Amino acid sequence: PKTTSSIYLPDLMADSELREIQEILKDKSETITARLFFQLGDEETGMDQLKKGIAKELKGPLPKDEVIKNAYDNLGRGRIPMGMVKKPSAPDSDFLAFRRTEFNILRNPVVEGVSSELRIMSSVVPSPFKNFFNKVNLVERLRETRVFFGFDRLVRSDDPFAGMPESAMNQLFLRPPDQATAWLPAVKNYGEGIYIEFSENAISKWLKLNRDWLIKRYDVNFINRMHSEPLLIPPSNNVDWKWAARYQLIHTFSHILINQLVFESGYSSASLKERLFVSSDSEAPMGGLLIYTASGDSDGSLGGLVRLGRPDLFESLLRRAVS
Repeated sequence: PKTTSSIYLPDLMADSELREIQEILKDKSETITARLFFQLGDEETGMDQLKKGIAKELKGPLPKDEVIKNAYDNLGRGRIPMGMVKKPSAPDSDFLAFRRTEFNILRNPVVEGVSSELRIMSSVVPSPFKNFFNKVNLVERLRETRVFFGFDRLVRSDDPFAGMPESAMNQLFLRPPDQATAWLPAVKNYGEGIYIEFSENAISKWLKLNRDWLIKRYDVNFINRMHSEPLLIPPSNNVDWKWAARYQLIHTFSHILINQLVFESGYSSASLKERLFVSSDSEAPMGGLLIYTASGDSDGSLGGLVRLGRPDLFESLLRRAVS
C-alpha cells in the first residue's frame, strides 16, 4: 500500500497587520466593553467598540471588519508572528515546504482553546543537554490524517507520488470519478508526541569537527542516492554532504530514542512514528524531529509519551537512550 499523512495545523501564522491590531487591542478598555456586547449577542456594537479602540492608535484607514474580528478572536492564543518564521534562501520543494510549515507550528506552544485538534506545551531542556538541543515541546494532542493512494506490486516505485492523482484514481476505482468529485480513502487518527529541536550551533560544530571524515563518507554517489529517495523529502537544490550528514544524524538519534521509548512509554514499536524536519538552508535551517503515536484510538492517547517528556523524566531517558 502507498500511504501519506499530514498533521492537522491550526491557522497560527499571523501577518504583520494582524499582529499590529492585536497589540493595539490588548488591554484596551474598548476591548473589554466589546467583549460584553459580543456576549450579549450585539455584534454591531461590539465591532464599533473595537474600531473605536483601534482608531486611537492605528495610522491610516481601518482594516476590514473580518480582519479586526480575527485579531480579537485570537487575542492571547499564541499566534505566531510572521517575523518569527525564517524564510529559506532558495525555494523549497512542495513536500519540504509543507514539512517546514509543520516545523514552524510544532516548535511553538499551542494553548488550549486555539484548537481541539492540536495542543502543544513547552517543556524544559535538561541542563546537561542544553548545548545539544534548543527546544523540547510536549504535544499533548495531535490529529494525523493518513491517506491511501494506491499500491505497488513486488517492487516499490522510485517515486510513489508519480502521476498523482490520476495514478491513484485508476488503481483504486473501477470507474474513476471526475476531478470535481475526486476523493481518496483516508482515516483520521489522534495521538500525542514529543518534539525535539537540535541546536544549530551544535550541528555546525559537529559538521566542522568531522568535516574530513564526513566528506569522505558522503561521496557523490551516496548523496545522489539519498537525493533520489522522495520519502527523505530532500531539498530542491543545495544537496550536499552537509544536508546528508545532518539528515542521518537526526534520523539516527530518532531511532535510538524510539527504541528507548518503546521500553518506557507503554506503546509498541509499531505504534511509534517519526517525523523529521531537516534542511541545511543557510537562512532557514531545520533540525528537529517529532516522535508521536496516532493509532486510531478515538480518545486520543495513553499519555505515555508526554509523561516521559517532562523535565523530571526526560533527562534520565536521554541518558539511557544514548548510553
